[in-house]
Order: sequence, then C-alpha cells, then structure tokens
Amino acid sequence: MHQTPKKKKKKKKQTNRSACLLVFGFSDRVEHPAASSPISAVITPPSSLSLGGNTVNNHQFWVTVATKTGKQSKHRAEREREREEEVTQQTDRQRSQRNIKEDKMVRAGGILKLAALIFAFLLAVFLAFQLLEINMDFKLASVISRAMPANEAPTKPVRQKCGLSKSCPAGHFAFRLASGAASVVGPRFCLEDKLIMSAVKNNVGRGLNIALINGKTGDVIKTDFFDMWGGEVAPFIKFLKEIEDGTVVMIASFDDPATKLNDEAKKLIADLGSSAISNLGFRDNWVFVGGKGIKTKSPFEQHIKNSADTNKFEGWPDVLEMEGCVPRRQD
Repeated sequence: MHQTPKKKKKKKKQTNRSACLLVFGFSDRVEHPAASSPISAVITPPSSLSLGGNTVNNHQFWVTVATKTGKQSKHRAEREREREEEVTQQTDRQRSQRNIKEDKMVRAGGILKLAALIFAFLLAVFLAFQLLEINMDFKLASVISRAMPANEAPTKPVRQKCGLSKSCPAGHFAFRLASGAASVVGPRFCLEDKLIMSAVKNNVGRGLNIALINGKTGDVIKTDFFDMWGGEVAPFIKFLKEIEDGTVVMIASFDDPATKLNDEAKKLIADLGSSAISNLGFRDNWVFVGGKGIKTKSPFEQHIKNSADTNKFEGWPDVLEMEGCVPRRQD
C-alpha cells in the first residue's frame, strides 16, 4: 500500500524572551552605564543578545536604549515647557483683565468725585448768594422803615367793584359783562360788585340771557334766558314788550343767539339802544347794556362775528368782555 508521506512540522523559531523582556520591559528606564543609573548598577547586560535570530552586541543595545530614553526625556521636557508657557500666558491675560477693570473703577470713581466736588462748590455759592440777598433785603427794609414816618403804613391797591380798572363816579352803577364761551361756559353778569347771573348761580342758558335792573336803585327786577336755536321767539318778544321805561337792560349771548330772531324782536332790541342787533348772526358773540326809553344809541355794546378765519374755538368766536359805569336815573 502506498503510504502518504507525513508532512514535516516546521519548527517555530524561538526568540530569546529574556532579551525581549530586557529591551521592552526596561527600555524607558535603562540608561547607559556611563549615566551611573541604579538600574545599570544592578543589571549587567550580556555581551551579546539574540533577538529574532539577530545577534546584538552589548554596545549596540545600550546605544539604542539610551537614544530612546533621551528622546522621551526631550519630548517630556518640551511638553512641560509648553504647559508652563500656557500657564504663564493665561496668568498674564487674567492680570491684564484685572488691571483693565481696576482702571475703569478708578476712572469712574474719579468722575464721581469730580461731580461731587462741583456740586458742593455750586451749593456753597448758591447758599452764599442766598445769605447775601437775605442780608441785603433785611438792611434795605431797615433803612426804608427808618426813613418812613411811623404813622404811615404801606398802602394796598384798592379793588374796584366787579373788578373794574377804575372806580365809577358818583351816581353811576359799576357793571361787568361777559358772553358765553362756545357752548361750554355760560355768560356772567356783575352789577355793583354782585354776581347776578352765571353758570354758578344756574340761571343762564343757550341763546340770549337778559337781566332787568331798576334804573334808580340798582336792584335786580328780573333775569331770564331765551333759546334762539331750539326755542321760540314769541316768549322773547312778549318779555321785551313788558319792560317798563327807565329800566336798565343787560344782554349777553351764549352759543347761538340769532337763529330764531325775527325783525320784530330785532326792532324791539334796537329801541333799547342797540346798533348791532340787525347784523347778529348764527353763533355770533354779543354783549349789550341799554335802557327802555333811551333817546340815543348805547355806548355799551360789543359784537364779534362767527368766522372760521378768526374763531378762537372750533365753530365759535372768542369771548367778549365789557365793563363800564351806567348813570342812575335822576327823576
């Protein structure tokens, strides 16, 4: 029988494990014998090593180990030096930022101190001037009081009746009359320093506001108002026809005084001394003081037209105010 030849097993090459252990186990610690290392004092390398079938003598082994160890030491030193440089740079940056913050705080503190000093200086100057002014006023008052006679006191301005700019002569009534303001504020009647018609007294209204005054005594006979926008003119005509001779008539407009006025009513008012009643129109302002039985035109009358070019309020002219002195009836 033919026998199959047995395959020869290849012998594995054995490696000198002791040499590998020596090279790789102590490669980062073993130094050249000249470096007087503790390891070199204990371990005596063989004259030659067999590494993978290659023979390495003693001199070559120690040169290789020393070279690797030197390179590792050099790399370690470079890494430590780079780390120290990074730490130094970081410290310098932190110190620089801290110095910048301190500079800003110092500048802000300096500005606040300067502002406080300026404020204190101005306050001191102001107080000094105040004290000087008080002292000057006190001295001036003392001088004036010494110069004036003891029985003379400073006189106060005399207030005239109804707030007139000057007093009325004897035998006259002081009056002050104001028309309404748009459709908001009602008219005001003042006679001999007494308020006889106003929104406060709640006796004024839209249209024509009238007060009848006794021409001899100055007493108020009657007050009333007539709506010339939403009312009727007939009651107003009746009121005018009943006025007695010698009666002083005061009239002021409020809002609209003329829409319902007719020719008869205008003629009755003209007989009281008015010269502007024929031109009175929608939302005009008008104030008038006349009298029943007057023979001439009254000097106490003011009229302003409703005009978009001259109106003070939106849709209404400015308020009219009139003051004067009405002579008493003598008979």
